[in-house]
Amino acid sequence: MNKKNKILIIITAFILFAFLIPYIVYKVRSPILIISEEYFINYYGIERIKNESKQISNKLFRPVLTVPIANEAGDDLTALAVGEFSSNPYCVLFPLRFAGAARFYRDRNPQSKVIILEGRYPENSSPSNFGIGDNKADYFIYKTDIERDFYKAAGAALLIDNKQNGKIIVFITPNLLLQARTAFFEGLNDFKNLFNSESIPEAYFYTDFSHYYDITDLSCIIYAGIGTEFLEKKTDIPSILISWLNPLYVPDSTAVIIEDSPWAQVEKAVKMLENGEENGKIPSKFHFINMQKFDSKTLRKMIKTW
Repeated sequence: MNKKNKILIIITAFILFAFLIPYIVYKVRSPILIISEEYFINYYGIERIKNESKQISNKLFRPVLTVPIANEAGDDLTALAVGEFSSNPYCVLFPLRFAGAARFYRDRNPQSKVIILEGRYPENSSPSNFGIGDNKADYFIYKTDIERDFYKAAGAALLIDNKQNGKIIVFITPNLLLQARTAFFEGLNDFKNLFNSESIPEAYFYTDFSHYYDITDLSCIIYAGIGTEFLEKKTDIPSILISWLNPLYVPDSTAVIIEDSPWAQVEKAVKMLENGEENGKIPSKFHFINMQKFDSKTLRKMIKTW
């Protein structure tokens, strides 16, 4: 073998090694673990989780793994399942319904970083109900940014209304009403100016579906925890659905899904953890799944303001 070929082989080997270094580093980094029960995995979508985990892993340059938990698993079994996936994870994300398991796990693994995602739960379902009170500093606790979500939802509803000046109804759980209503009307006024609308549609909020009476000229219906029995009946009215449900399972009338699942929050949550933020709010992801209901130019204009 002549000198020229030897140099070529060395250069080639060096280039291959340089390309392999990031992959090797990625593989040896501690993983991010997300606790998910079986029913959530099934209804959220296995392929959807695979795609989300791949995208988030690439952005955070760290493996992101789902820890599947049996629907009725206790706190001890849930905590043990985490240990089976990794003895030294970078962090573990527990939805609030697993806060008891988070405490069980954290007590036995004090070196681990634990994130609790509160979601949209009311105050009486706070982490303190699960024994996470005085030692709250041992956890990173993040909540869904309800105000920001409903502010944006107002813009989406106006976009759907498309200056028809129809009526908007919002079916909402009582614990969200005060925050959501204020933010929603603020959004209607702000986006009215952005869209150069002369007026805003009337909006009605219902915390109990039985209180609803038939309203004509509806341009949009928002479902925030209640009223989904109405969804199948009003297939001709565009809807905004606050849900983590797989888009394949929602009616064709659904124009927007506002998703606050752990998978929608994990990237932001990990970055907040890295910044040392022990508490904070995370906006949900907006999925525009029925694009023919929107003017693309106005949609881009609205999203820029977010």
